[in-house]
Amino acid sequence: VILPSSIEEDRTLSADSVYYVDGYVFVENGTLTIEPGTVIQAFEEPSSAADGNESALIITREAQIIAEGTADNPIIFTSELDGEPFGESITLNETNSKLWAGLIILGQTPIDSEGADEIQIEGIPDGESRALHGGDDPDHSSGILKYVSIRFTGAEIGPGDEIQGLT
Repeated sequence: VILPSSIEEDRTLSADSVYYVDGYVFVENGTLTIEPGTVIQAFEEPSSAADGNESALIITREAQIIAEGTADNPIIFTSELDGEPFGESITLNETNSKLWAGLIILGQTPIDSEGADEIQIEGIPDGESRALHGGDDPDHSSGILKYVSIRFTGAEIGPGDEIQGLT
């Protein structure tokens, strides 16, 4: 299942399907629930590829992620090139990185950024309003991550401007 570029309501990803991140996928509202054992793979070369457009799953300030895997059934975020979650021979290793950007979780808690209440997260092209983080809610929760594996990530959008695994 290829995830849409915008998720605007509660959605559950179940372990009986494989989900693909093709370019930037913004969870804009609601809760993205990911069941134990679910595999989410990202395209190395997204169909929406433009300068700086890597595959990334982005949980915006208005949304939450509930990803609670188990020790026996972790949730796996990985590259489309990774066959290991499906019992295929392991062809990728620790030298393989930058195959997709990663998982970005934005929140509404106060930030310390030279007087700004909110700023844009690094690694997403300037002007993308869905990439803002910060706010005035010190008790804000963006969700839960337990028993989650994030593999083969990292993208340099520009000098000093990158996404690394979990941001």
